[in-house]
Amino acid sequence: MPLRFIGNATNTVDKSGRIPLPVIIRRELEEGETEFVLVRDGQAFPCISMHTKVTFELFSRKMVAHSEANAQDEDGLDPTDENVVRAAAGTIGRSEKVTLDSAKRLTIKKEMLNYAGITDTAVFVGMGDYIRIFAPEVWAEYMRDFTPAQQVQQIKQAKAAKSALAAQLANAQAIAAQAAQAAQAANEQLNAAMAAQAAAAQQAQAAQAAAAQLAAQIAAGLPINIATPAQTAEA
Repeated sequence: MPLRFIGNATNTVDKSGRIPLPVIIRRELEEGETEFVLVRDGQAFPCISMHTKVTFELFSRKMVAHSEANAQDEDGLDPTDENVVRAAAGTIGRSEKVTLDSAKRLTIKKEMLNYAGITDTAVFVGMGDYIRIFAPEVWAEYMRDFTPAQQVQQIKQAKAAKSALAAQLANAQAIAAQAAQAAQAANEQLNAAMAAQAAAAQQAQAAQAAAAQLAAQIAAGLPINIATPAQTAEA
């Protein structure tokens, strides 16, 4: 998808919540493109995202898929669990469709303006395929002490952390495999020991039976033939 919206610009907000779209946005609109969807966005830095119909559909699908993936992979929850549904509903369900008027003005309801902390001025920030709308002070804080060099460093740190995590996972898997092999070997040794013990018990039982038979013969005064090793060999 081409990056349509770039740069940032500030415009005033009237008492009715109407904001003229900045030139950097108006010039990128297609002929007759007047309908958009506004979404409550941001957490630490609340703002309003302004989506076209196409980008809102992509945004919605990604959000639902992300919620379901987290529920299944991280928390082990059913993606139909009410908490998971609420996570998507809290964003998608509170989104609002808006239509530009003939003067290319955007009207935003007071509740959404309050969410973003926007009063009489709004900053429009191009995000490539959609737009974010900030209160000036929130935008300033959002970009405070932030430089491209820091962004590169953050990306490098994220990649390094991901690599380290992958290495830790591989090491853990190797340790688990070794532990499984050791457990299997120990189990085999235990089975062998139990088999030897059972054989020894059988031999002891046979010896006891022979001793009892010999004792009975002695008690009965019966002759006892005890073969010498030489006789056993001749036989």
